[in-house]
Amino acid sequence: MSVLVKKGSKLENITQKLVIPEKIAAPVKEGQMIGQLIIIQDGRTLAEFDLNAASTIKKARWWTLFKRTAAHMFFVDS
Repeated sequence: MSVLVKKGSKLENITQKLVIPEKIAAPVKEGQMIGQLIIIQDGRTLAEFDLNAASTIKKARWWTLFKRTAAHMFFVDS
């Protein structure tokens, strides 16, 4: 990702805004849009970039959830 700005523009006036949901439910497919990055300069949107999942994430089954819960209960590092 890159943004082209005018020569002499102050970089302090450029901000970024990350727009993503608080939770993303599995399954997530590779390439699925999961958020957006917005580049703003002086209140004006310069560019918007879609954020896509790099890989597929399957929904966790009960055994995986049980192991995670047990690890947290007994302070086991995973």
